[in-house]
Amino acid sequence: MADLSGRRVFIAIFTFVALLAIAYYVFFSNKYDRKSGSFESNTVLDGNSLLFSCTGEAVPKVTKATYGPLKPTPQCTAVDVTNAMQTWAKSSAPGKAFYVGPHMFPTAPQCPGSTRTLSFSYTCVPPKILTRIVPRKEA
Repeated sequence: MADLSGRRVFIAIFTFVALLAIAYYVFFSNKYDRKSGSFESNTVLDGNSLLFSCTGEAVPKVTKATYGPLKPTPQCTAVDVTNAMQTWAKSSAPGKAFYVGPHMFPTAPQCPGSTRTLSFSYTCVPPKILTRIVPRKEA
């Protein structure tokens, strides 16, 4: 009987640890499986490459993006570039990286002498399927 009790304790502990690991993965990790509906948040310094990681037919949708100095000052702060970043996301070919820099956001403050960063988050969403309804011809 003692052997059976030890086995139950082992199964209970194993199940608890497995559920804890799943809960951590789901609630505390901001990188899921990069499939449709996943979320990713990044900060990229100027001059580094950037690649949107969506699988299959999913396309990136930028939810928030700011571009500005690594250490903001009263004269130079980060600006919202969500719309411009979405344009870059739409134009990026799947699996092809591009370089982050002022060429991406010409209207953003240049902040001479400061390293600039791009902070953004995006989700991967399924593409919109366009259908055309053609009326049926009566015979």
